[in-house]
Amino acid sequence: MEFLAASGRTPAALQLAVYAIVLVFAVIGHLTQGKRTTIARDVTGVRLHDLKVSEVSRCPVCGMTVEPVARAVCTACATPHHKECWRYNTGCATFACGERNYTL
Repeated sequence: MEFLAASGRTPAALQLAVYAIVLVFAVIGHLTQGKRTTIARDVTGVRLHDLKVSEVSRCPVCGMTVEPVARAVCTACATPHHKECWRYNTGCATFACGERNYTL
């Protein structure tokens, strides 16, 4: 609790931050599986609206659509890339992933 007092953050704010991180990872998981879904949850005092997840995968290096025939999928985080973009970036472009291996 001393950390929370020193940082000026309340337990509710910390809980909301953790929820936001979990939600981001849930969205990433649905994006990488190519599923279209709606995610909505209630947090005390906050209403998150429905979030539509696209079926289209975008390369994190160039931002263009990644077609299944010419893609490299990160073995660590399952983010799809163009093979050329993977080589250009020398690995996964997802923040803090750093993986160097991919599957086709």
